[in-house]
Amino acid sequence: GGSTCFAVSHNDRWLVSCSHGVTLARVWDLKTLELIKTFPGGDCSNAGAILFSPDDSRIFIAGSNPGVWSANLNHDKVVTNFFPGDLASTCDLRYSPDKTMILASGCEYLLD
Repeated sequence: GGSTCFAVSHNDRWLVSCSHGVTLARVWDLKTLELIKTFPGGDCSNAGAILFSPDDSRIFIAGSNPGVWSANLNHDKVVTNFFPGDLASTCDLRYSPDKTMILASGCEYLLD
């Protein structure tokens, strides 16, 4: 399916993408344009945001499980799967100005 979101690392080395119908994140080498890693994690088909750590060693992916999961790019494994509060769908991730916290936003709604 089509891409739901993507992000480029700060050092322009990697591109991480999530796509509809896929339960893993894909990591691409921007110099060779080759797929170099995949990470099974949350529901990537509904991912709303991808955030690289300041040193580009980890990625954080916001999906709609609800929650956020992270992976270590140096060790090829999912590190953490956590849920920020009771968000129905996490749709954006940002660092605080001092880079000590990740801020997550989402929306909650009820349909009758």
